[in-house]
Amino acid sequence: VAELTVEAAKASGVTTAMDPVVKRLGAEVGKLAARLRKAQTAATEARQGALAKAFERYESLRVEVAGKLRACIEARGGKAVDLFQAIAPEGADRVGPADVKRFLEANHAELEEKKVAQVFSVCGQGFLPDTEDEEAAASEAQPTIGREDFVRLIRVYCKVAKVVIL
Repeated sequence: VAELTVEAAKASGVTTAMDPVVKRLGAEVGKLAARLRKAQTAATEARQGALAKAFERYESLRVEVAGKLRACIEARGGKAVDLFQAIAPEGADRVGPADVKRFLEANHAELEEKKVAQVFSVCGQGFLPDTEDEEAAASEAQPTIGREDFVRLIRVYCKVAKVVIL
C-alpha cells in the first residue's frame, strides 16, 4: 500500500504537468466534433434533397401514366376503380407494362413504353433513380404489380388552393 501511495504522489505531479496539454487537446476534439456534426448535417440535407428530386421525377411520371390510363377508361364510360379489371388479362391478379401497352393501344392512346416500364419498375420504391445505369436495370426487369399497388399507381391527388364555401 505504501508503494502505491508513493506512485500516486508521483502521478499527480505528472497530471499537473500534463494539464495544459490535455486541455488543449480537449478543445481541439471539441472543434473537430463540431466540424464533423456540420459535415454530417450537410450530407444528410444533400441526401434528402436528392431523394426529394427523385420523388418529384417519379410523381411527375406516375401522374402522367395515371392520367392517360384514367382518361382511357373514362372515355369508355368506366371508372378508375374498374381500370385494373380492364387492363389485367382475364383471371390475372397482376398487371405489367405489356398489359398496359395493350390497353392503351386498344383505346388508341399513345404513351411511351419506356415511361410505363419505368413507373412499374420503381413502383415500390416511390422514387425514380437518378442514374442511367439504375434506369436501364429497372427497364430490363419488366415487373408486374398487384391490384393494391396498381390502385396506388393510378391515384391522383388534387391540391386545394382556396377554400370555397358553397
